[in-house]
Amino acid sequence: RAFDVPVEARIRQDRSIAGGILAEAKAGSHDIVVIGRREPSPLSLFGIDEITRQVLSESEQPVLFVPGRED
Repeated sequence: RAFDVPVEARIRQDRSIAGGILAEAKAGSHDIVVIGRREPSPLSLFGIDEITRQVLSESEQPVLFVPGRED
């Protein structure tokens, strides 16, 4: 199902993936951070990978999880 929502993608270099996401979210005038869910490691807490966990815990904006496609 498609929604008429404007989307803007950015490419940013940072020392870590989560750090880059958080830096862009803070620097831009973004209303929400959208993260695609990937398969976590068997040792992850609550089935959330480390990158997502860090973004969820440190983001000043709301974070939306988008599940991956089932093949």
